[in-house]
Amino acid sequence: MAEVQQTTLNAVQLVGVRRRVPRADKAKGLVDAQRAFWDAMEQAGIQSAGSEMVVYYDLDDEVEITVGVMMDVIPHGMSGYWMAKSKALLARHRGGHSDLPAVHVELRAQADAKNLAGRGYIRELYRVVADVPQLNVVDVFYDISA
Repeated sequence: MAEVQQTTLNAVQLVGVRRRVPRADKAKGLVDAQRAFWDAMEQAGIQSAGSEMVVYYDLDDEVEITVGVMMDVIPHGMSGYWMAKSKALLARHRGGHSDLPAVHVELRAQADAKNLAGRGYIRELYRVVADVPQLNVVDVFYDISA
């Protein structure tokens, strides 16, 4: 895994879709949320608005999944979700998306080892998405309490 560093995330507005799914259905929930997001973008007439971000928020038996892009304006028919400024642990992942759950586990383990309290959010910022998995670049953030 890539080197883990502590960083500060600025407050941002995500424009996209949010779904709440049972923890066991997380992978399917992500695919459904991404499909709904890109359908909404198409209906709004937007082909691209920057890097896609996926935010997972752990609830008791469920996961809340938000898929969106950072935008200042909320297009008609879409929703805006405010992400507050936060401290976070960051790992830059290069490789297949199927390896991202292991990055989540490692970030949580590093936070525990450093006695940093997690806030329940994992954010994935997709920097490069490619057909060849080795070319993918995703910044993975685990929000921590300051």
